[in-house]
Amino acid sequence: MKTAQLLIIVLIFSPLLSFAATLHVPQDFPTVQAAVAASVAGDTILVSPGLYVIPGVPSTILPGTVGLELHDGTTLAGSGPAQTVLEFAGADAGIVPLGTATVKLLHLRKATTAIYAYVGSNITVTNVIITELTGTNVFGIELNQGSSYTIHNNTIDNIHQTNDPVGTAIDVPFGGVSDIQNNLLTSNTHGVTAGSFSGGTYTYNDVFGSTSADWSTCDANGCSAVSAPASNISADPLYCPDFSLQTASPARNAGNPAILNPDGTRSDLGAYGGPAAILPPTTCGGTGQPAVSVSPTQIPFPPTPLNTTSVPVTVTVSNPGTATLSISDISTQDPFKILNFSSNVVTGIAPNTSGTFDATFSPKVQGTMFSSVMISSNATSSPTLSIPLSGTGSPSGKRVFVSWTAGQVLQFILLKETKDCEPPACLVRGTADDRRTDQGFVADELRARARRDKERLLNNNFFAGGCASLHCRQDDQPRTTGSRPRFLLACDIRQPVSCD
Repeated sequence: MKTAQLLIIVLIFSPLLSFAATLHVPQDFPTVQAAVAASVAGDTILVSPGLYVIPGVPSTILPGTVGLELHDGTTLAGSGPAQTVLEFAGADAGIVPLGTATVKLLHLRKATTAIYAYVGSNITVTNVIITELTGTNVFGIELNQGSSYTIHNNTIDNIHQTNDPVGTAIDVPFGGVSDIQNNLLTSNTHGVTAGSFSGGTYTYNDVFGSTSADWSTCDANGCSAVSAPASNISADPLYCPDFSLQTASPARNAGNPAILNPDGTRSDLGAYGGPAAILPPTTCGGTGQPAVSVSPTQIPFPPTPLNTTSVPVTVTVSNPGTATLSISDISTQDPFKILNFSSNVVTGIAPNTSGTFDATFSPKVQGTMFSSVMISSNATSSPTLSIPLSGTGSPSGKRVFVSWTAGQVLQFILLKETKDCEPPACLVRGTADDRRTDQGFVADELRARARRDKERLLNNNFFAGGCASLHCRQDDQPRTTGSRPRFLLACDIRQPVSCD
């Protein structure tokens, strides 16, 4: 009894449950702003490669304008900092979290402050490049009166303006627990400023080329240069033009030993280091990495008649990375199938190329079904990728023709359903005589079980032993075969039914 009560509760309240979703830009939403506006806690806004210009609008929590205010519990992710660029068209703040948020794998520019974490917020920023900020009192990342900050593997370069006394890469004036590691902060007015460096983790950063000071503590009277906390360096990182690292860079494999690159080596500093790093399409400093994307990202098949196969949907698998994408497995479950793989899906997809395969839907029962295509590969950022599938099996609407000579036994067992007869008493072998043409059970709604040795007569619309509801009628005029008239019955297949 307890089990039954629990089941009822689940059925009643399950429509109220919500599930995390991935909102794709521009596939699902034309702009980043539209996807952010539609997001709820648990959602990820995934932005495809490209340049996206985001104008400032009045902020709900800060003076001035803001490009994006991220809802509590959401993630904003690009396709790699070299691939996805958000340009904020002079907004006072580019990104502001409204609670807890994650920002990763993006290049941010053209705001006065790229990321502003304000009162009570918790923010994680990883694998982000910040450059070309505009206005006065510019900040790369401002962490002001929030609760906690995780700032790992970012590159912030050239944050200063003429006659600008601020120009700070990362500022932590007061409040919040800071975890600031593995960052490259180069050629800024100030590298890192804070009320104090005693209340958080500031390690394995390379702060180099600051015009005022690499590390400073600040109060109401101004900022004073201080020595770098332990385990930080100040060395030219030897950038490539895209901020990846040259082979001889001192920032290579110089990160926290507990943080690893995708290949398992000790992490590099900057936006192209750490476990989620995605390298640029071209590299000047070393071996590239594969990446994977698919189109479409989900496949809703149209209603498909039972025991038929849908029109194939072609899935394109692209490699926007810098090394060959090797796919180890592509799988799904019945009634969905995958087939027609292009040769490079099997042998490997070269950088900036794509391969294809087809997906089909072959329902055997009526109703809506769900599954996924699972793609396993050596892509560093998404080694397992899922494409949701859905489809509805509908009554076939197909017509089968059965040759029936009056007085002979029909080729399948018929069950006549009448008000005064209940199975199995109504199970008959359909023996007919000359007087029963399209009358009686022939014109009734019938339930038929295909005999194993007569399956071909039903035009393969039933698997052996399967059951379905038929509606039959006389399709042509009787033809005389010997002394008996011969009829052709047209039977519409309505739906599968239980054989019980």
